[in-house]
Amino acid sequence: MKRLLCMLIGLCGVVISVTGQYKTSQLMFYETACYLHKFRGKNIKLDNLTEQSVSKCWERLSTSKYKTLISDCLRLRDELNLCDWAYVKLVERVSAHFFSDPSTQAIMSTFLLVKSGYDARLCRMGERVGMLVHTSDPLYRLGYYVINGKEYYSTSPVPQGINVKSYLFDFSLNSVPVQMVVDKYPKFTANEDEIKTYSFDAWKEVPAFTLSINPSVMRFYEEYPSCDLKLYGEAALSPEFEEKVLSVFRKLIADKSQREAAGLLLSYVQYGFSYQTDAEQFGYDRPFFVDENFFYPFNTCKDRSILFAKLIKELLGLKVVYLEYPNHLATAVLFTEPIEGDYIMIDEQPYTVCDPSFIGAPIGKAMPDHKPAKAQIIRL
Repeated sequence: MKRLLCMLIGLCGVVISVTGQYKTSQLMFYETACYLHKFRGKNIKLDNLTEQSVSKCWERLSTSKYKTLISDCLRLRDELNLCDWAYVKLVERVSAHFFSDPSTQAIMSTFLLVKSGYDARLCRMGERVGMLVHTSDPLYRLGYYVINGKEYYSTSPVPQGINVKSYLFDFSLNSVPVQMVVDKYPKFTANEDEIKTYSFDAWKEVPAFTLSINPSVMRFYEEYPSCDLKLYGEAALSPEFEEKVLSVFRKLIADKSQREAAGLLLSYVQYGFSYQTDAEQFGYDRPFFVDENFFYPFNTCKDRSILFAKLIKELLGLKVVYLEYPNHLATAVLFTEPIEGDYIMIDEQPYTVCDPSFIGAPIGKAMPDHKPAKAQIIRL
């Protein structure tokens, strides 16, 4: 009986068990060491880009020792606490680890996703094979293609002028779309966390607090495809945010009325951050996930609205919507106590305007040029 070798990996507190009959292979994924059994299908080769050749390559994969590799990927998904999109990027990284040819990588990535239960398919992108995935929500700045009435997205930008044509293979039976909400906070290992202390000279009610921010997670967020605004506010919070930030405000709003508590939170978001447009800071439009507000030196009206809405929902348990205007985003809150001021009726209920970028404005005060009735409502 072969001895079981237990490898205790001091990264993320993960224990990985590897049987003695397999050798292990290590790859890095967002600065995190990942251990896999060595894949025994490296003789898989794509002869050309025809439907027949791609089909033969898929068949070789199906008859290879792939089950162990699938198990490794699913194990890493659980150990690293990966959302669906992070898992897509993981299988792409695994495929690149075992194969140098981009077309073979795409076939392997699609194979791993399909065997993991996701709706993915193969396509020809110019002179190579590519992968397309069906997602739960639309993605922006990534090419999509309608196949059998469903939108499939490339996982990376497709160069302009490249012709994309789907292969006939359809693996969608009993598969699910890639969910785009970041419903899990990833357990990536950073070489060194960035320690940041926040104090607010302009507003003394919030005491200074210190956050340990994982740069690897921030890089993952930076590379996340642009998607609908509501998904940013629905993302899982870091343990640091829940422990440090939410705990500070729970104490501050204890025994306060809804109006007082919401006013305190609104004032904090208005005064607690420095404003700069995305074009100035990044060169392109990029909404923040909640934790990113504490990593970058500046944020925008979108970022502040996403953060404020999250604070209201987490700390007060009230319903919130985004109010989207051309080049501006605000929020409106459904209070359960009477509140005077600007409001918008939604489902026959008054949602009071709260604008985190209108410095000094109390709850119930909309910007003069952004009246609630002219806003597009984004439900959360």
